[in-house]
Amino acid sequence: MRPQDKFHRESEELPAAELHANKTAAELIPGSLKRSRSYAAELAKETQETLEAIAHNRNSPLQEKALAMLKLIKQVERLLEKISQQGASA
Repeated sequence: MRPQDKFHRESEELPAAELHANKTAAELIPGSLKRSRSYAAELAKETQETLEAIAHNRNSPLQEKALAMLKLIKQVERLLEKISQQGASA
């Protein structure tokens, strides 16, 4: 394999963090977690990058909601596992 082929192939593969950056919160958070109190429908169309900008803006009235949405996005796997364990024990 030529070095430029390797570079070309690697440049096509985006890291998971970059893939998440282009998706909206609604796409990143599964339906079962959209019923959470932390889910803010008014921020569902925002990207993770935009949510982080809102969360860092102390003057934003949506700061707390953006922080909660980011927490949901970052903890999707853990929360889904928790929900599935609760369903299995019921």
